[in-house]
Amino acid sequence: MNCPFLKNGSFNGANIAAFVLGAGLYGGFTYLAILMQNYMGYSAFETGMKMLLISGFTIILGPMAGIISGKIGNRWLISGALLIGAIGMIVLRHMMKVPFEWSYLIPGFVLAGISNALVNPPISNAAMSSVDPKHVGMASGILNVFRQVGISFGVVILGINLTEGYNHSLDKQMMGVQNIPAEFKNQMLDVFHKTGAFAGSQIFESKQAEVFKQMPAFGDIKNIVFSAFNTGMKDVDLFIAILLLIGSFASAVLIKKRKPSNQTAVIHMDNAASENSNLK
Repeated sequence: MNCPFLKNGSFNGANIAAFVLGAGLYGGFTYLAILMQNYMGYSAFETGMKMLLISGFTIILGPMAGIISGKIGNRWLISGALLIGAIGMIVLRHMMKVPFEWSYLIPGFVLAGISNALVNPPISNAAMSSVDPKHVGMASGILNVFRQVGISFGVVILGINLTEGYNHSLDKQMMGVQNIPAEFKNQMLDVFHKTGAFAGSQIFESKQAEVFKQMPAFGDIKNIVFSAFNTGMKDVDLFIAILLLIGSFASAVLIKKRKPSNQTAVIHMDNAASENSNLK
């Protein structure tokens, strides 16, 4: 397949931006949903409504993205929007703590929403305007592939980060508990490792857990599990922020200002010649 525009810096920069956006922001939505449903107790509908705080900015800021892009260029709008998203993830990482509350998520969600609303239009514009018209269909397909592959990559790699952070924190905190027999600790650790980081409060509300609810350490164990998930989520937020920062830097370096087409240049030359003729 002959794709000469794959050597185009602006096109490559747009594809990198699309990849990190999919891997970071969109891949992270999966684990934010798990946090809200399995650890904060929201229903699927309530979680979806709260996630609208991110996607809702597209309605407001989407049309403005084209105006802003026309003034400062695709390069700086993409780079700046991804930087805003990275800051949003850092804020989210800083704010999150146990017990989880919705108010902790709002600042990060707002910044992520602004980033998402501003970055998508210029990514497409930068990619399409950097290739010949005859290659627009192929370029659009490649851009979508990068975005979709980014989402798949993000869901996998972020899940690995969350699980590793959860397991490490769980082991460390459980070993530090003094009022639980060592044998029982090992049994609990085995259960929590097998159920995984995504079980959340469901494991404590199951019928099997009824026997242990009267134990003095039951509340401590639940807090340890929630804290372990929080540690994993902080690792996820940091990884997303790093991805978005990489995309921001790559966009600023690779994406160039769109040069006028030959047809536009000819029109300007004709206009200039006409003006000179009138002056004479």
